[in-house]
Amino acid sequence: MQTLARSGLLLLALCAIVMATCAKDRKHNPRKDDRNRLYEVCLSIHEYHDVHGVFPPAEYPGGPRVRDIHGRPYLSWRVHILPFVEQQELYRKFRLDEPWDSFHNKQLLTEMPRCYAINDNLGRGMSDIIAPFGNHTVLGSSAPRSFSDIADGSDLTIMLIEAAPQHAVPWTKPDDLDFDPTAANAMSQFGPPHGSTFLVGMANSFPIEIKRDVTPATLQSMIDINDGAPTSLEGIR
Repeated sequence: MQTLARSGLLLLALCAIVMATCAKDRKHNPRKDDRNRLYEVCLSIHEYHDVHGVFPPAEYPGGPRVRDIHGRPYLSWRVHILPFVEQQELYRKFRLDEPWDSFHNKQLLTEMPRCYAINDNLGRGMSDIIAPFGNHTVLGSSAPRSFSDIADGSDLTIMLIEAAPQHAVPWTKPDDLDFDPTAANAMSQFGPPHGSTFLVGMANSFPIEIKRDVTPATLQSMIDINDGAPTSLEGIR
């Protein structure tokens, strides 16, 4: 009995140590969980590319038709990477040749995987992990993109950005960020409302924190995959 009691006390002590360590870690790394979620999504995009040779959403030999006759995606890139975030069954539920807001597909909005939201207080089915749109971006181009297109370097090119809560989007909707660096309050679109930094997922899959006072022009340069002006990370993170 004494041995059992001693073992129980030892287990409780170990649990207390683990909990204290985790609390300390959260204090010194308050955004660790946020970074991990973004990293999981970035890695899944890489895995999609490894299998299909292009970034989502894209059509590839033997794959589904993912765009309408005007070249617009039916569904978000988040839907197309579902098999790579261990959501194969959810992926099978989608009708890939129907728009995100078709009667069938819209019913799946509430089944969003947890990793698609950094902020815990977003509305149901809303994602704050967004991709910049435009023909010189990793995921937002109308033409299929691959790593060979990222001339400025995958470690210096932004693939995903943490949106401010008011700029979160329905996770299945192919509508993310049309960034205009000349717009008033352009940087208010990103990150926690009162934070001094926001997260970005680089094209090499690694998440980093960027200072909110980075200039819109610098951010635009980091979004552009081949503007010939790779931006140093020194001083902005």
